[in-house]
Amino acid sequence: MFTLSDAGGVLPDPGARLPYTRSAAIAASRWWLTSHWHDFDHVIAGGVSRLREASLRGTLDSP
Repeated sequence: MFTLSDAGGVLPDPGARLPYTRSAAIAASRWWLTSHWHDFDHVIAGGVSRLREASLRGTLDSP
């Protein structure tokens, strides 16, 4: 089981019950195929993403 921690995307909050971050920085790069330009219109961050991020952060912070 994984937790869903927050949501975000390029488009406005569609009524998510999670904290929502709207940012153009989340958009797919325009050099991607046009069929993928809307892949990040709305996204959800799951627990796995957060665990990996924290793990990498710990590795980078270590001397």
